[in-house]
Amino acid sequence: MPGCCLKIIHPLNTPIIMTNTIEKIFAPSVGVEIVFNLSSLTPSSMPSIIYDVDHARQRIVIAQSLIPIKPNTVPKEVHLTTLVRGKNGNSRLGIKCKPIKFDNNYKLSSSNTVGAITFEYKPGIVETNIRAGYRLPLTKSHKVKAKLNHKDINYSSGKEFFILDISLSGIGIVIPKTINKGKRNPLTQIKRGEHAKIGIIFINEEDAKKNITIPSIIQIARVNPNYTETRILAGTKFVGLKPAMEEDLNRFIHKAQMEDLKRLSGI
Repeated sequence: MPGCCLKIIHPLNTPIIMTNTIEKIFAPSVGVEIVFNLSSLTPSSMPSIIYDVDHARQRIVIAQSLIPIKPNTVPKEVHLTTLVRGKNGNSRLGIKCKPIKFDNNYKLSSSNTVGAITFEYKPGIVETNIRAGYRLPLTKSHKVKAKLNHKDINYSSGKEFFILDISLSGIGIVIPKTINKGKRNPLTQIKRGEHAKIGIIFINEEDAKKNITIPSIIQIARVNPNYTETRILAGTKFVGLKPAMEEDLNRFIHKAQMEDLKRLSGI
């Protein structure tokens, strides 16, 4: 019943009691993550938003993800999770579920038709911790600037490199092979296993005081020298990212995901 206490099952099977209910946590317009293979060593997730709920029948309708999920690609273990803010910090809570309907013409209250998935869930909330999760592709709608220092040489985003995507675990960097009218870009010499310093600024155009700055060390995890004829791609991971910075990054990614979904859904 709404408002009653509810037992949460921790992944280590330690019961947690909280006053939030599934009805309160999973409500229309709430941003969620569709998590695949939560108990495995390599879980993955996709962002979405709740369109409608029918808790009497234990059903939740969510937006089809930006990278469409197909019926034949859904694993056996699926959870819907969301970030819940509490007095002692934030927790990502989830419910086990399975997709029962894929609808390419789901009608919203605005009369727009969108892709949607109906999930049927099981009672019981689990506490989750997905670090890598979804990689957010950065576009012109995401205002981001960055400075990178590699071997005591400073580089600026938009010139010597571009941030392709970002997640809680790291970033993808695209590096032009030449700069300044054909001069070789020294950053192309970057190698797997090397470290660099980076400072990323997420710009709030409405209020500069709300800009988010993420300083971190990154390690080069992989390099693709043939990404295109004119650019290389470096995959990196954050090293020792502070909890406060991780929370800021998580907030930016989540907000950007929801804005992208709302823009595509017309809501």
